[in-house]
Amino acid sequence: MSYIVKVIPAPAGTTSTEVVYIPALGRTVVDTNSTQTLTNKTFSTNTTITAPTVANATVTGGTITNAAITGGTITNATITNATVSNGTATGSTLVNCTINTPTTYVTVASLAATGGNIATANAIVSASGAFIRVTGADGSKGIQLPVAVAGARYIVKNSESAAAALKVYPQVNSQINEVGANTALSMAANTSCEFYAFNATFWYSVPKVPS
Repeated sequence: MSYIVKVIPAPAGTTSTEVVYIPALGRTVVDTNSTQTLTNKTFSTNTTITAPTVANATVTGGTITNAAITGGTITNATITNATVSNGTATGSTLVNCTINTPTTYVTVASLAATGGNIATANAIVSASGAFIRVTGADGSKGIQLPVAVAGARYIVKNSESAAAALKVYPQVNSQINEVGANTALSMAANTSCEFYAFNATFWYSVPKVPS
C-alpha cells in the first residue's frame, strides 16, 4: 500500500525550513488541532504540554499545564495546576498541583527484650516510623532505641502483662526525657508509647510517662 501526500508550496516570496516526516504504515501523524491519543512517546526537553491526560508516560524536561498525570515518570519538568496520581516526579518543579499518593503503611516488627542494662538491651534496627511489638519484658529486660536523628519516630508496645515492665534505653550518652543519660525509661505492662528524637542525643516520649 502506498501513501498519497499533497504538498502545498509556500507563498511566493517566502521561505520555509520546516521538515515533515511521514510515518510508517500503521503509525499516527501528530497535529496541533485535534484530540489524539499518544502511546509510547517520549517528550524531550523544552516540550510544552497543555491540558493532556498523561498515563504511564515518561516526560522529560517539559512544561506540563492543567494535566491529569497518572502513573507516569516525570523528570525535570515544570508541572502547573496538574493532578498527579501514582506518578514519580524526579527533580521536577510542582506549582499549585494536587498530588494523590498511594496509601502508605508503617513497618511492623517484633523484638524480644534482653539483658539488664544499656549494654545488653536488644537494639531496634527498624527504620524510623516503625511499630515495635516487644515480648519477654520481666521488669529488668529491655530494648534500645537507635542513634537519635532529629525527627525520627518509633512506636513501642510492651506486649507483656502481669506487671512485667519494659526498660527502654537510649544510645550510650543519650537520654529519654529528663531521666538522665544512659538511663532507661520504664514502660508498664501492656502499654504503648511513641518516642521522638529531638536532636542527636535526646528522645521524648508521648505520653511522657507511659503507664
